[in-house]
Amino acid sequence: MIRKYQKSDLDALMQIWLEGNLDAHDFIDPSYWHDNYELVKKSCRMLSCI
Repeated sequence: MIRKYQKSDLDALMQIWLEGNLDAHDFIDPSYWHDNYELVKKSCRMLSCI
């Protein structure tokens, strides 16, 4: 079932983001995604569209 995003979903959302990027962009050093994890997580907290 699809439901509206809740703030408590952020960790799961970030896990999907990280795993998806690691799988889809295997030509980019994995450290890039790990290094940007917290920045993206902080940015997601500020979004009003999710």
